Amino acid sequence: MIKRTVFCFSPLFLASIIFLILHFSVQAMDFVTVSDTEHFPWAKNLIESILKYNYTKVSRIAVFDLGLLPSEINELKEMPFVEVHEIENINPDMRKKFAVRTNERLARGWYSWKPVVLKQAFELFPDFLYLDSGIEVMSPLDDIFYEIKNAGYYLYDCPHLIFPVVTDRLVKLLELDRSENKWILEKNGISAGIIGLSQSMRDSFIMPVYEWASNIYHFEDNGTAPWGYGFARYEQAMLSVLAHKLGLKLHPLYCIPKKIRHGSTKTYFGALKYLKIRKHIEKDPERLKHAKEHRLLG
Repeated sequence: MIKRTVFCFSPLFLASIIFLILHFSVQAMDFVTVSDTEHFPWAKNLIESILKYNYTKVSRIAVFDLGLLPSEINELKEMPFVEVHEIENINPDMRKKFAVRTNERLARGWYSWKPVVLKQAFELFPDFLYLDSGIEVMSPLDDIFYEIKNAGYYLYDCPHLIFPVVTDRLVKLLELDRSENKWILEKNGISAGIIGLSQSMRDSFIMPVYEWASNIYHFEDNGTAPWGYGFARYEQAMLSVLAHKLGLKLHPLYCIPKKIRHGSTKTYFGALKYLKIRKHIEKDPERLKHAKEHRLLG
């Protein structure tokens, strides 16, 4: 006679097993960024900072090529978890450089490439964190990815309101001249350099901006933003308006106080807890030199 052993597990034990499976299953981290040769040193710095704090949980790091040299592409491919992707040519001016600020700062395609990259990222990953190449990771990003995977997104606000940075074209496109939408103009925009997304946000949040990106007309700064030429915010304004229309939660980019001390430990609030945001490449002389050398390339 064959004896069979029957194992009985308590509900608490089973719940603990399920929790651990779910906990570790959501820890895979996929990252997305963009670089041309001008911003290549920053892209490498970003990748190195990701690996420094999140190496054991990184799955893939997708770098989208906005004008990299072949040697730079090869160097990126040698880095752990990194893969390089081409950007869909959705409009003919996407890689052309335009003066986007009053200090003659140049950027490609009025940033019309960003919604294209985000749309393509959905084809690669179930969820991901997009970071501009001028950002440096300062700590583990478990909390951010947990919210991306559970809430469906993770967004930061930005220091300025929406109304000063929208052109007359965007007012019409986004229907901000309608009485039911005017309240959005008085809201803070989102920080378009830090965007966490899951597939649930694809159709409602990213695809409209992707479709608008086929026409550079929607992104061009025509000087009609209330603060004048050089202050329009293109894709950031579009995503900001959609975020408020969808009722999305925005985390504070900066908080007051920005930091508090616990003995010798500093606790940072807002994005400062996780990220260092480099708004101007001019802050680093060596990288500025590289940027100037490659200013007209691509």
